[in-house]
Amino acid sequence: MSDYYKSNKWRGIASFSKLLACIWRVSPLPLIFGDAHHVKYTNFTKELYLRDIIIVGPIVHMLVIHGILSGFKRPSEQIKYPNKAQSMIHWFYRLPLIGGACIASIFHLIVEVLK
Repeated sequence: MSDYYKSNKWRGIASFSKLLACIWRVSPLPLIFGDAHHVKYTNFTKELYLRDIIIVGPIVHMLVIHGILSGFKRPSEQIKYPNKAQSMIHWFYRLPLIGGACIASIFHLIVEVLK
């Protein structure tokens, strides 16, 4: 699995998904400030944006989805992935415009904290 994440194929899928997220959310932020996140792994290596991958901010990705909501467990260590709380976040980030507004809010928050 980790070899795939280092491959050009994954980089291409992730980059293309970020570009689609910019169009879907009417915002350039997903391209600049976004992580490709697997919603599910059933189509691993054949992922499609919104079906298998969403673009989330790095803080939401690591601290919220793979941190707090999972009990700091990897998807393979969870009893059920995604759990209900993670599924709610996935649903939210599939919405047009709103997911982009959420990323923009987080980005703005980070900029304010760093001032």
